[in-house]
Amino acid sequence: MKKTAVMLGLWCLAFGAWADVDVRFVSPDKFIDIGRDDAEQQQVLQGLEAHLKAAGDKRVSGSQRLLIEVLDVNLAGEERPIPSRAAMLRVLRGATPPSMQVRYTLSEGGVVLRSAESRLSDLGYQDGINRYHVSDSLRYEKAMVDGWFRSEFSLASTKTSP
Repeated sequence: MKKTAVMLGLWCLAFGAWADVDVRFVSPDKFIDIGRDDAEQQQVLQGLEAHLKAAGDKRVSGSQRLLIEVLDVNLAGEERPIPSRAAMLRVLRGATPPSMQVRYTLSEGGVVLRSAESRLSDLGYQDGINRYHVSDSLRYEKAMVDGWFRSEFSLASTKTSP
């Protein structure tokens, strides 16, 4: 019992130290490509939201607030019909890179530290090493988001030192 209370307390402290990262999708019905049906689209949006929040938590301090508004998404590749099966297959080519349009606001104590609109894209998404598993349907988009966070939110410019 005592051990559980201590673990719960540590868990609460850990969550209290996380930055406040809020992700909103603006008119997702108008996005270029987030999948073919409602179930796939919902899965893509949930996956992107979770990854954006996790990446934001790593890059901004606990006292800061990051609002990310996703304005457009275009998944890597393009869907093509499989004639023999009434199904679709996502074909990845160099000419079909992932991209996203985002607007973000980084604030602390109600003061805006930085605000901008960015176009994320990874033209070389099939080159190099991707740290996400080959079975991850958003592996290229996640790698693109990671690269954007590294360049846009360097730890030195966002984390406050103790």
